[in-house]
Amino acid sequence: LRRIAFHESGHALVAHVLEAGSVERVSIEPRGPALGVTYVARAHEEPLYGERELRGRLAMMLAGREAELIAFGNTSSGAADDLKRASELATNMIGSMGFGKTFGLLSMAGVPKELIGPDVQKSLLDEARALLESAQAECRRVLEDKRDRLDALTEMLLGQETVSGAPLKRVLSGELA
Repeated sequence: LRRIAFHESGHALVAHVLEAGSVERVSIEPRGPALGVTYVARAHEEPLYGERELRGRLAMMLAGREAELIAFGNTSSGAADDLKRASELATNMIGSMGFGKTFGLLSMAGVPKELIGPDVQKSLLDEARALLESAQAECRRVLEDKRDRLDALTEMLLGQETVSGAPLKRVLSGELA
């Protein structure tokens, strides 16, 4: 339960600090296949995503795993879905949304499959991996810099199982008293 609490606290803290959205609720009560969940709403209803917001969301997705590494020195299979979603987003950012250097304005979605050879695939995956590594470094920085908030939210979750509203906002903002 402590591992799940650190994992979810990592998602929440990084989402808050990097403004990936508004953290509404964090829970370590199992729901279906999920052992815990962090609810993050977008700050606006605009259908477009800016690069900064997407980079923040990538870091948020990786933050649960990174929090486990910081707290326990290792990670668990609990991050598998996070990694899958982050990999999909990073690949789309580079290959379809024009946020990469290698392909620039070229969208892989518009290129006939027979023209996409192993060298193109490798370039896309290499740049997507670099984007993920950059997001990982950013979330590591946030979690280490704000370790007191990570620990405080973890302890709140272990005591209450679900944290939302004003108490959640206070701990994420560093008002730990």
